[in-house]
Amino acid sequence: MADSLCIILFGLKRNIQFRVSNDFLLLKDSRNIPKDLSSLQQKFTPLSGFTVRSIRSMAACCPTISDLPKVLREKLAHILDESNTPTWRELIHVMPPDMYRAHQVESFAMATLKCRSPTQELFDDLARRSVTLDELSGWVQKLPQSNKKQSMIQLLYGHPVVTRQPGNIMVAVGANAVLSCGATGHQPLNYQWFKSKKALEGQTGSLLRVKNVSKLDEGHYICRVANSNGDYVFTEWAKLSLQNPSETHQFSRPIITSQPEYPEVHTVLGGTLRLYCDALGDPAPTFQWYKNDLPLPDGDQREYCKRDICADDQGRYMCVASNSSGSTESRPTRVFVRHQVPRGQMEANDKVALLIGNKDYKMAQHLNTLFHPLNDVCDLAGVLRSIGFKVVSLVNLTLKEMEFALDEFYKLLVKDTYALFYFAGHGFEINGQGYLMPIDATERYHSQENLPAWKVLETMQNSEAKLNIIVLDCCRTTPNDKPIETIPVDNGCYQPIVTKENVLVIHGCLPQNSVFESEDERNGFIAKHLIKLIGQTKPLSKIKLEFSKAIHDEKIYDPEDRKQQVVHIHTTEIDDMCLADNTAVHMQGACAVSGSEGWKAAHGRYTQGFRYFRSSGGGGGPEIPEDPVTVHERDGVVVELVFMAEFSNALLVTARCRPDNYHVTFDMPECVSGCLVTKVTGKESTIPQRFSRAESAIRIADLQRLQVFLCLNMDRQEAWGLGRAHIVQPSP
Repeated sequence: MADSLCIILFGLKRNIQFRVSNDFLLLKDSRNIPKDLSSLQQKFTPLSGFTVRSIRSMAACCPTISDLPKVLREKLAHILDESNTPTWRELIHVMPPDMYRAHQVESFAMATLKCRSPTQELFDDLARRSVTLDELSGWVQKLPQSNKKQSMIQLLYGHPVVTRQPGNIMVAVGANAVLSCGATGHQPLNYQWFKSKKALEGQTGSLLRVKNVSKLDEGHYICRVANSNGDYVFTEWAKLSLQNPSETHQFSRPIITSQPEYPEVHTVLGGTLRLYCDALGDPAPTFQWYKNDLPLPDGDQREYCKRDICADDQGRYMCVASNSSGSTESRPTRVFVRHQVPRGQMEANDKVALLIGNKDYKMAQHLNTLFHPLNDVCDLAGVLRSIGFKVVSLVNLTLKEMEFALDEFYKLLVKDTYALFYFAGHGFEINGQGYLMPIDATERYHSQENLPAWKVLETMQNSEAKLNIIVLDCCRTTPNDKPIETIPVDNGCYQPIVTKENVLVIHGCLPQNSVFESEDERNGFIAKHLIKLIGQTKPLSKIKLEFSKAIHDEKIYDPEDRKQQVVHIHTTEIDDMCLADNTAVHMQGACAVSGSEGWKAAHGRYTQGFRYFRSSGGGGGPEIPEDPVTVHERDGVVVELVFMAEFSNALLVTARCRPDNYHVTFDMPECVSGCLVTKVTGKESTIPQRFSRAESAIRIADLQRLQVFLCLNMDRQEAWGLGRAHIVQPSP
């Protein structure tokens, strides 16, 4: 039987439950439960929003004939109305055969009796049918070759066409306003904004920014878009008006709650770019992504996703959240695209990483406090993913869980893989043998209770990986409260021996020394400089040197003996490799496929028993919805759940409600089916930027310890009386 959590929403009059199961999202009304499962599935389609978004995106990026400027339609009509070939009749002939019947064609011809153009009549009808310019251009391309055809092609592809009109906006005094437009045509396109009939100096981009709006800024605005040939078109007029002070309140204008975390994003040619922005506002804001201040046709959602990245996708990206009260810009992010590696340089069959961060030790009273292992794993995972690594990030593992993770990691290391292992936590050294401490280690420092460093090295060397990197961000001192000879050591233990080429072992310090961190920093010193360097397109030999020097320049000294922390590196590199090397498409054979499937399966095993949503890829592991999941939409009230993976074994869940005067809260036990459940606070630094801190949120940690399937049940109840305090126990 599945354990459950209870989410209580104050403000709704009906008692409704939802369940996230291993097959699909169920939403049921406890007053009227369908008898059969099929009717329930038909009533609530979990992924229906995806189709709607796709249709809207396609419409946004394909202007229709109605978007053609009047002067351009007149020029095209004049060409096709002439008697010499091709004519408007020939244009109809190359259209799909079911577009027009003979009597409809003749009705266009009758336009000449009304002193009108047959082609204009045809264009008016095509506009009513929402025919796109791409479709019209395709038909023109099918016409017989002639000078008239070339003239039409030049008009269609060269003349500016407005694809996005600026809309009327109402803003509060002192707020910022943004008007935007979009256009296609022969590049480069030149923009000029006007207020009434006066050209605005310096406003020559697709965005018009009006900062600190005052009474003087009220009025009508319009933009002129022109190409280098002198052809131009005007947008529609947009009115900027001031909001009545009595109508304004603190949260009227959009407030950005999530935005791109890093000022720079590096991606590889052919990869996928994902940027996310979210905002709160009243009314609910709309979103538009921009690249180099030009609106992206398919960028009208919170998340902008672009697959098959090419060199032209480099540039400055930002999102604008807008409503009738104003607009707010996100922090800009510059995207860099790295070209394919030339033949002769190194390429990887696959790139995988296992990151482990142990912070919450059971014998914490006997150890120094650690500040940053979770931050280190979180941030390092982000950088590795940005350069094409598949990352498994795990935190707070026991010894058995660390051994299990290492065994699963080994299965991912197919031929010619780049492999990276990182550990942040407590460690120690006995007789030259290093140990990584799990969270269930005792103060006895027994070798049987800790993971030997040699086991990590041996596991990775036994694989067919092309490059093996081990980073041990932990101390190497011998426990000073016990004599060395009294500490049990396995007879089979031995010094880690590197027996393979292209192995790089990085210790955060020298033998019998300590690794230090500062509470004032976000990361430990080792992770801090790894994050800065590993994403660069430099050979490992150079990054190694820069990394060692960076730690040396930090001037970290042991407060007891004043010894400086020095990085200890052992390497057998023979090839000039870089962690940012491309994953070779031509090498994607059976090994790579098995490795990819293994990675999905590994995530499934780390989090076995928990299912967030149906897996669209059939990979065997759970899949978290990328977009908010609407679990209720009735009587003007919308309830959404947002899922985010903080780590591979920790899930963040937030519930948010629109409108904002409804309150959502979680009522749950501290431990559910072996998992630790805690409320998320805004002070936690590992929470992704996409995950809004403004709403009620929980963390489900230790997913690898799930004993049965975990379901989320939600009760919605109306709260009456003074205040909104209402206690409901977890659902059975």
